[in-house]
Amino acid sequence: MNFSDNEVHSEFNDISSQVSMISKKLTDMQENQMLTNEEKSRLKTENAVLQERVHILEEQFQVAEQRWKEKLDEEKCRAKDMLTRVEREKQLENESSSLKYQVLEKDLKSLKAEHEKLQEEAHTLRQNQDELRYQYHESQILCEALEQEKKQLKSEFDRYKQDAQSDMANSSELLEELTRQTENLRQNQFPRQGSLADQMVELEEEIESLRLENRQLREQNEDLHAQLLHDSVERGRSLLADGPPSLMAELNGMDSNELMNALKEQESCNQKLRDYINGILTRVIVMHPEILEIKDEELKERERQQQSGRQGNDS
Repeated sequence: MNFSDNEVHSEFNDISSQVSMISKKLTDMQENQMLTNEEKSRLKTENAVLQERVHILEEQFQVAEQRWKEKLDEEKCRAKDMLTRVEREKQLENESSSLKYQVLEKDLKSLKAEHEKLQEEAHTLRQNQDELRYQYHESQILCEALEQEKKQLKSEFDRYKQDAQSDMANSSELLEELTRQTENLRQNQFPRQGSLADQMVELEEEIESLRLENRQLREQNEDLHAQLLHDSVERGRSLLADGPPSLMAELNGMDSNELMNALKEQESCNQKLRDYINGILTRVIVMHPEILEIKDEELKERERQQQSGRQGNDS
């Protein structure tokens, strides 16, 4: 086999190039091996550090886990205590609510009973109100009747007062006439025996006593009239000052019983006066029958005077 120089030279160059390239690769590989060894060494160091750190972290994790377990147990105990307390409070609250419900139920029953009682009282009050209205209406009618009766009693009292005054005036005139006739008899007739003179003196004393009593009665009557007038004036002033009183107040001021009592008292007083005067006149006539022997002319003259006086009053 024959090779040319060029071919040999070319192959040699190729081989040299390949050797150079292989050497370069080998160098690179050596460098890479060194770098790899360094990296391995660094990684080993880091791995040792990391393992140490992992070991520390594992210990810390165990410590933390133990601590959290203890804390969890404490929280469980606390939660259990809290749950027990909440259940107890809930039980107490339920018991309190039950007691409140019983109290409210009892109050409700009491209020219902009181409501029924108040309804009954209201019904009774309404009935009483109706009855009071009826009584008030009847009282108004009675007050009107009493007012009318009071007016009639006042009218009768005034008329009776006028009659009593007229009777007292007539009695005074009769006493004066008897006195005058007695004086005339004493002056015109002969002196009688001593017993008759004594009787005349006694009669004069009785007549004088009768005059005195009549004057006292007249003064009392005038005082009563003045008191009645004063009461009327005071009542009028009260009416002007306080305004018109109600019918009940007017009846309270002077009712029919007071009017009847005053009327009966005046009538009793006048009756006593009449009886007393009649008794004296009877005694005078019995003791001195000559008094009855008055002349007819004097009687007729007296009647004419009375008739003329009445006609003058009528005119």
